[in-house]
Parts: sequence; C-alpha cells; structure tokens
Amino acid sequence: MRRLREIGDASSLILQFGPHKGATLAEVAMHDPDYVRGLVNRAQRPEVREAAGRLVSALEAAAEHKPRAPRGSNRKSSAKRSGPRG
Repeated sequence: MRRLREIGDASSLILQFGPHKGATLAEVAMHDPDYVRGLVNRAQRPEVREAAGRLVSALEAAAEHKPRAPRGSNRKSSAKRSGPRG
C-alpha cells in the first residue's frame, strides 16, 4: 500500500521545465514514456530523478504482469498478409 502511495506522489509531480512543462509526470509517462525514462538520468533536481525512477519502475512492473492476449486473437488471414499471388 505504501508503494502505491509513493507512486501516486511521483506521478502527480508537475514538471517545471522542458517540452512537457506544466504536465504531471503521469501525463508525460502516458504519452512520452521515453522522456520519463530519460529524466531518471538527466533531470537536474534529485526529486525529479527519484520520482521518474519510481514511475518507470512501476510502469515496467505493470508491463511484466499485463495479461497477454489469447493466441490467435490478433492473427490475420494469410491471403490478406501476403497479397495477391501470381
């Protein structure tokens, strides 16, 4: 439960710089996750680096536990994929 609270604090941090100035870290993570990953190493303020790191860790953990689509649910027929034969 504490971990969820920490992530909430990290995700609500409002960026005061860069192309996403004025957006929360969570908003940026949804639209530009690579930018948030970069903040882990490049942000000048330690609290921004720490918040970005917590958010990236949470996103990666969620991705690992994300349920996978059933096999065959995303398949297309081979005729559509390969085009006309001749």
